[in-house]
Amino acid sequence: SADGRHILFMRQDQMEYDAWLRRTDGSAPTRLGPGMSFTLSPDGRLALAGLFSLDSPLTLLPTGAGTPRELEGKKGALDATWTPDGKKEVWGAADLDGGVRLHIQGIEGGESRTISEAGIQTGVDRPFHVSPNGRWIAALGPDNLVRRSPIEGGESRQVPGALPGDEPSGWTRDGRTLFVSRFEQMPAQIFRLDLDSGKRLPWRELMPRDPAGIGGF
Repeated sequence: SADGRHILFMRQDQMEYDAWLRRTDGSAPTRLGPGMSFTLSPDGRLALAGLFSLDSPLTLLPTGAGTPRELEGKKGALDATWTPDGKKEVWGAADLDGGVRLHIQGIEGGESRTISEAGIQTGVDRPFHVSPNGRWIAALGPDNLVRRSPIEGGESRQVPGALPGDEPSGWTRDGRTLFVSRFEQMPAQIFRLDLDSGKRLPWRELMPRDPAGIGGF
């Protein structure tokens, strides 16, 4: 969660998935409902969940009192997130042609809208990120480069300074800098990309105390 007090996670038992929430103070977790957990709403009151199936809808799971609700629209989400105002959700799903595209829809319903070209690479282990102003989405494109897509629809553009092997990891609060990571190596590396100048700066390296048996982050 944005305040660092909760962790949304999922539990897998063979091919069954459940979304869970726990506090970071070590108290017992709470099961929210079935599905793969994607992300918490900005206010922390709802979680987005779904299943890797072409006919599986996105589900809104309350983190407190309330009833789960299925969302109408494009099904089969591979990953999903919220716009910063918490009024819309954005998700990636495969079409019948096999191409993965990004879609957007209001949480109160209505028509979903496709906002990217085919070939977006995403999943629970490869998320995309909406900018703080709600105007852009950073995602890994079909050319294996981090690209920035306008949330209102239109052609994506390569993020200046991005290299093959980078994956988007988040934005600075002013939306002028993008973090990209290289997690399939140790130590994992995180860089800051200035979107105006394309300047690429190392930010942090991550290394476990004992790397034995760890294949990636």
